[in-house]
Amino acid sequence: MSTPSLVYGGCYNESCISPPHNLMCGSGLRGLLVLTEVVSEHTHELLTTLYSSTTPSLKSILQQASGKLHSLCVDNDLVNPPSFSYLNPLAKPSMKLEVPIFSPPVMEVECDRALVFGTVERRAIIKCDTVVYDPQNPSNPSHFTENGSTCKRCALVLNHNEAMRLANTTSLFEAVKFLQKSILGKGRPYTLIVVKMAHAGCWVCTESRIESIPAYATNQVFSIGSGDVFSASFYAKWALEDCDAVTSADVASKVTAQYCNDGAISSRIKEAFSGVVSFEALPLVIPTEPIKKKQIYLAGPFFSQGELALIEHLKSSLESPWTEVFSPFHRVGFGAPKDIYQPDINGLEKSDIIFGVLTGMDPGTIFEIGYAANMKKPIFCLAESVNNKDLSMFIGYGATIESDVASAIYKTLWQSMK
Repeated sequence: MSTPSLVYGGCYNESCISPPHNLMCGSGLRGLLVLTEVVSEHTHELLTTLYSSTTPSLKSILQQASGKLHSLCVDNDLVNPPSFSYLNPLAKPSMKLEVPIFSPPVMEVECDRALVFGTVERRAIIKCDTVVYDPQNPSNPSHFTENGSTCKRCALVLNHNEAMRLANTTSLFEAVKFLQKSILGKGRPYTLIVVKMAHAGCWVCTESRIESIPAYATNQVFSIGSGDVFSASFYAKWALEDCDAVTSADVASKVTAQYCNDGAISSRIKEAFSGVVSFEALPLVIPTEPIKKKQIYLAGPFFSQGELALIEHLKSSLESPWTEVFSPFHRVGFGAPKDIYQPDINGLEKSDIIFGVLTGMDPGTIFEIGYAANMKKPIFCLAESVNNKDLSMFIGYGATIESDVASAIYKTLWQSMK
C-alpha cells in the first residue's frame, strides 16, 4: 500500500451573506475533501492546527470522507478558530483571528507527497519529495523553503496577483518571465509554476515554455474556495497520478468549474476529474500575444453610501489585465445634466460590453442600458430583489441577468474574452 498523501492547511469557519453560506472548511479541509472524492484509492492525512470548539466536527467530517488527521496535529490554546466572513464571494473577507497567549510549537513532518497551503498560523516545516504549494497570500506570498521546508520537486500555484507581487511588477507577462528566470529550474526552488488567472484560465510555466489552459464557463459561479479546489485537483493529477503539468492543469480547471457551478464539493467533481464535463472552454490567453483590453461600461446609481460602495466593488471586480472599466462616477462624476450627458454617451459608445445594476431600477441606468441596446451591445445585469415582471424588456433583448454578484461579474468577464 502506498504511503499516505499529506495535506497541510487551515481549517476555518467560513460564512457568506449572498449567497448564504456557512460552514467549517478552510483550504486544508477543502483540499482533503476534494482528494478523497477524486482519488479515493489513496490515503489522505490532514495536518492542521486544532481548536477545541471545532475538533469534534472536524473529526466527524474526516471520518465520513475517509480522511484522517495526521498524528502530529497540534492543539491551539484558543477556543475559537480563525473565521472568514464574506459579503459576497468576490468581496474581500473580514477575518477574525484571536492571538493566543502561548503559541503552539511549529509542526515538523516528513512525507513523500504533500499538498501545502499557506495558513494564518505559522506554517509547518515539511520535508518532502514532491510538493504542490499554494501560498494563498496576495499581499505577501512566501516561498515554500522560507521556513526551512525542503523538497526535491515543487509546483508553485499562484494567482495572478501573487505572481505580480513576487515579481514586483504590474505586468503579468513580465512577472511570469521574471519568475521563470529567477526561481525555476535546477538548483532553484521550483520545478514549475502554475499562474491562475480567474476568468482567463491559467498558464503552466517551465524554464523555457508557457502553456495556456482555458477556463470553463459555467451556469453559476460560487468562487469561495475555488483556488483550494484547483490546487487539490492539480496535485491529484500531477503528484499522485504522475500526469504531465499541462494535462493536470486542464483537469484542475474543469474540476474547479464543476465546483463553482455547484457551489459545493459534489460527486460530480469526480466526473470532471475523469474528463466527463459539459462546460464550454473559453478562448485561450496566449502570453506572447499583445493584450487588447475590452472596455466595460459600468451603469449604476451612485447617490448613496451603499450605492457608492457597490460601484467601487463592481469596478474593482471587473478590472483585470484584459479589461478596463468606464465608470461614470469615476470618469465623469457629478454635474449639471448638460455637462454629464455627452461624456457618458461617449463612454457608452466606446465600450465593448455594458454591465448594469438593475437593483432599485434607477432611471439613469435604465436609459443607459436602453441606449446600449440600440447599439446592439452585449449587456449583463445584476438584479438583486427585482421583480421578474420588471425585467421583460431586458430579457426580450437578450441581456444576461443574474441575481448574484459573482455570476454576473464572471459572465461579463467571460464575454470580454470572446
